Amino acid sequence: MKTVKRSIIFVFTLVLSSFFLHAEVLLPSESVSKLLQQYYSLKDALIKSDATLSAKEAEKMLHLTEKISASKVPDKELVEKLKVSLKKISEASDLDIQRKEFKPLSENMHAFIAFSGYKHKKVYVQHCPMALGNQGGVWLSNEKEIRNPYFGDKMLKCGVVQEEL
Repeated sequence: MKTVKRSIIFVFTLVLSSFFLHAEVLLPSESVSKLLQQYYSLKDALIKSDATLSAKEAEKMLHLTEKISASKVPDKELVEKLKVSLKKISEASDLDIQRKEFKPLSENMHAFIAFSGYKHKKVYVQHCPMALGNQGGVWLSNEKEIRNPYFGDKMLKCGVVQEEL
């Protein structure tokens, strides 16, 4: 009987310590909010078809990801993927290259937001099947209304809301 009690206590302690360990490494929602707001600024620059502004916004977002990667992030590989895309966008002066790299950035931001457990404000996952030569592309938005960063004003409203986070 004592061994059963000890086993139960041991398992309970293990579960609790696992919970606190996991809770310790979660990012503060403020960090995720700042990163997401900067992502939205980059998206808006692409909607305006402004390559110079897009590069600047990507560079700002890159600096935020560097701060996050220096903190306790359980999935550093995901943050590294964000950094790679952001570096390419910030170094590109061609809007087509920036938009092409925006696709993996958006896919990894979607995974990052889902992984972080962010629930502070609604995030809309939007998709355009015609983006990037009909390969399709997703992006995140803080508005339900479609404003397509892959086409800008050429096809501003092309897309659908796929998911709400």
